[in-house]
Amino acid sequence: MVSRDELKRSSAFTTIAFKGGTVLGPGIAGVLLAVQGYVLPYRVAQFCLLLGSLSLLFIKYSHQKPEKIKNPAILSEMLMGAIYVSKHPLLLSVMSLDMFAVLFGGVVAMLPIYAVEVLHMGPEGLGWLRAAPAFGAVFMSLYLIRKPIAKTRRLFAAMVSFWFWSLHSGFRSLH
Repeated sequence: MVSRDELKRSSAFTTIAFKGGTVLGPGIAGVLLAVQGYVLPYRVAQFCLLLGSLSLLFIKYSHQKPEKIKNPAILSEMLMGAIYVSKHPLLLSVMSLDMFAVLFGGVVAMLPIYAVEVLHMGPEGLGWLRAAPAFGAVFMSLYLIRKPIAKTRRLFAAMVSFWFWSLHSGFRSLH
């Protein structure tokens, strides 16, 4: 819904808005939960949903008919994509990192139990625990803007060390 010239700025704004909401949302919800109980966080969420829904009314849209594709060669396109990814090690590294993040990202569902049973925290502590991954993502994004990863090996080393650290932390919390 944006032109090619505006795509980079739009993508950056969307990422900042999403990560900002991911960082601030759980923390604010945890504090509201601790201070006012369950009603106020839901009211704030309802208000934000209403505000977001109303903002859709201000989006300008012009429909363009897509070009018809005759006999798309899906398998050949998939093969071309796999060849392209295999020829670009940085892209392969980033995609592998994303797959590992998705694989181990389910641990967030265990945070409420971990917060109460292990860390003996209240709702605001749980909110900050939920915000921690997004805060780390924002911090690392800002760091990588200034010092991008030049070598693919460093990205793989970071990914493997994170994987071993998460396994070690998970086993340590069981004892």
